[in-house]
Amino acid sequence: MSSLKDRLKSDHLLRGINARQKIAILAPLVLVGVMVPVFRLLSGAFDRAIVGWYLGLVSYWLTWCTILPLWLVGKKRLGEIIGPQKPNITALLLVLFPAGMAALRRSRPEPPDPPPASSRNDGSYPRRSPPPSRSPGVRGGPGYLHPTCPPPCRFLPEGR
Repeated sequence: MSSLKDRLKSDHLLRGINARQKIAILAPLVLVGVMVPVFRLLSGAFDRAIVGWYLGLVSYWLTWCTILPLWLVGKKRLGEIIGPQKPNITALLLVLFPAGMAALRRSRPEPPDPPPASSRNDGSYPRRSPPPSRSPGVRGGPGYLHPTCPPPCRFLPEGR
């Protein structure tokens, strides 16, 4: 009996939503389900994966950022939403804060370059010498130390 009441409540919630609103609610799930395979297929279809990635990005922008909003909201309403508006303090802060932070970052002096790896003999992470019992070895082979992996290196098979 309680499940029937729950179902009636959920049906009541969905009754006030039109078809476009339901599509807008489901769009993020569909977006992920569609775009992940599109990016993977396109990046694997070319010799250089970045070309496929850019084509996936173009398809994303055309489909999910242009066509879907135009269909859901309409051209006139979309123009009203993103058209020129009177600036207020919130809009001003949203524009000026990132610009100010970028300017602040650029005004700071760059840190000095670290000394060459050969002159550092402190065994600090991630540039450290391999243990004396191992030779540097082939990538993934015995003695290989992955440059970003702290000891014990998880890229080495067990027992090595």
